[in-house]
Amino acid sequence: MKRARVILADDHPLMLSVLTNVLEPQFDVIAACSDGADLVKAASKMAPDLIIADIDMPELDGIAAAGQILAAKPTVKVVLFTGHANPIYVRQAIKAKVNGYVLKTGAATELMQAIEAVSRGEQY
Repeated sequence: MKRARVILADDHPLMLSVLTNVLEPQFDVIAACSDGADLVKAASKMAPDLIIADIDMPELDGIAAAGQILAAKPTVKVVLFTGHANPIYVRQAIKAKVNGYVLKTGAATELMQAIEAVSRGEQY
């Protein structure tokens, strides 16, 4: 079975490293970006199946980046992985048509559940 191609985006290098270590056994992590503008560029060049992005990033936040990516490539799945529990951010994410929203306060298993659900075409 083909492994999904994943791009990660977070402005904290440690978080990128942790996410890479958690995901690499099951996915091909093809890029790690530290800002939203780089994420948009990487997504347009690398044809990912899945993007996992934080909301708070320099240049362009994760919601705006996801909106641009999904407008150009609607088959890409996007999961926002964030510390923001405020419903305002959730509504903005839904408006941008992201596929999943996971809080960083949860366990790694929750992120994996979200990825599995999104991969099946579900919202999380």
